[in-house]
Amino acid sequence: MVLNIEKKYERKALNENEINEVIRLSTKYNLEWDSIDEPLFKRLKQRINIIPVSLAVGQAIIESGWGQSRFAIEGNAIFGQWTYAEDEGIVPENRDEDKSHAVLKFDNLTQSSRAYMFNINTHQAYYGFRIIRRIAETVKYTDPVSAKVKFLAAYAEIGQEYVDKLELILESNNLKEFDRFAY
Repeated sequence: MVLNIEKKYERKALNENEINEVIRLSTKYNLEWDSIDEPLFKRLKQRINIIPVSLAVGQAIIESGWGQSRFAIEGNAIFGQWTYAEDEGIVPENRDEDKSHAVLKFDNLTQSSRAYMFNINTHQAYYGFRIIRRIAETVKYTDPVSAKVKFLAAYAEIGQEYVDKLELILESNNLKEFDRFAY
């Protein structure tokens, strides 16, 4: 959607519906804007972009224990996202007393996947991931997943150990094969 509107913007003025869509997407993805211009489209493309299937599947495997965790079964929480509103989540059984988080619950797996993608595409902790993703696209890097996974340490409390675990899951299950499919 963004690419199509950007291409039209480069050729001629946008119509009211296209302007409204750019404003809607800018608002949804927490981007400040004064005018619709090339820098805004650049920032939109950085935020609204594909997350490799292998990474999403690998993270879901880790976060949900292959779909067997209590959070996945009771709340469709396959990505282990936190919330501080306990009524929106499931409280971990062994949560430290000084912690106040819960694991965000969802009505279905689609909601869980959308929330994961929005989180990766907007949260400041994954800014490096989004930058590398844009660079890899620009230079046609042959193994962009390997470069991107390094920027997901903030996804879990265990940091680099999480990255190591994710790399192992990706390799041992040959998940990068999923990234070759055209959709």
